[in-house]
Amino acid sequence: MVDPIAAILEALPRIRTRVLDDTTILRRTTILTASMDTSAMVDPIAAILEALPRIRTNSTNTIRYGRLYWDQKAQCSAQQNGSGSVTGREGALPDPLIGPYDGWVDGVYSLEMGVRDYELDQFGVVNNAVYANYFQHARHEGLERLGIDCDAYARANLGLAITDMRLSYKAPLRSKDKFRVLTGVSRVTGARAVMDEVILRSVTNGDGEEKDMVIAKCQVTLVVLDGGYNATRLPAAIKDVFTTVMQEAISITRTLDVLSGAR
Repeated sequence: MVDPIAAILEALPRIRTRVLDDTTILRRTTILTASMDTSAMVDPIAAILEALPRIRTNSTNTIRYGRLYWDQKAQCSAQQNGSGSVTGREGALPDPLIGPYDGWVDGVYSLEMGVRDYELDQFGVVNNAVYANYFQHARHEGLERLGIDCDAYARANLGLAITDMRLSYKAPLRSKDKFRVLTGVSRVTGARAVMDEVILRSVTNGDGEEKDMVIAKCQVTLVVLDGGYNATRLPAAIKDVFTTVMQEAISITRTLDVLSGAR
């Protein structure tokens, strides 16, 4: 990289010569026209010399910020290090937590939610697309309780991405309905994890007994993407947590059915 100060100093003799030539022409023109006032003219050499400290400061900051930018870009290609931690733009990300996990019971995370009026469609029920938002919110909350912060990984240029999502709708939700979302892990491999979710709403049957009604079910396949949006293997720490949670439930489908009262 060329030092801008050295370049300016090297060019000053040529600048001064050109300025003197231009000044000579200007003076001759002034004599001929008697209409130009040169008293207010700024000596460009003096102006350059006066500005050199600011130029040096700005150029130094530019170089420093440029180096910082490229250092961050290099860190964005976050890869798993020897300890199992993940290194990204913010440095070493915290490893997932060691159980027991807050909000997780027998390998299932439960989150209470409610319907908002603007989520309804023209038929007075929750729009189908909104259910994906419910499932995503519950999934992210559950992952955070495991010590897997999706936002932190995104800032480190690592993404937990969905490669497959399957939704099935059983019954509608309406305005002011309260419900809960159950989330669990049903399968873990070296490169992906499968999570199952279900939305339940408490209803009263004809005998006056309360029972959970299955509203919708969801299954998603998660992978980890690096800075180039290429799928990579699950970091060992994340894989271990998913495996631990999955093993806490003999069968995620069976566990969800037991917790929901579904048969």
